[in-house]
Amino acid sequence: MAPQLPFRCRRHVVVLRRPNLRRPQSITIRAGTLDDTTWLVPVAHMFMRSAQRWVLPAADAECYETGPDDFRPLAEVWRARWA
Repeated sequence: MAPQLPFRCRRHVVVLRRPNLRRPQSITIRAGTLDDTTWLVPVAHMFMRSAQRWVLPAADAECYETGPDDFRPLAEVWRARWA
């Protein structure tokens, strides 16, 4: 199987999205590459243990000190939000 390389903007040479080798049905899109993020509401914040003190998590989002042991409940919340 050929390696799946990240998709980069040729003009700015930044990573826009990256395939997930463990979950090939999904990709990771870098939020900083979106022109309009007003619609983007997180369902969870991870690695809060190392977050800067000025980071304010979304009020209705789950917060994890590191990462969740199981991503399936978060995926269900995410799917329900976009259904």
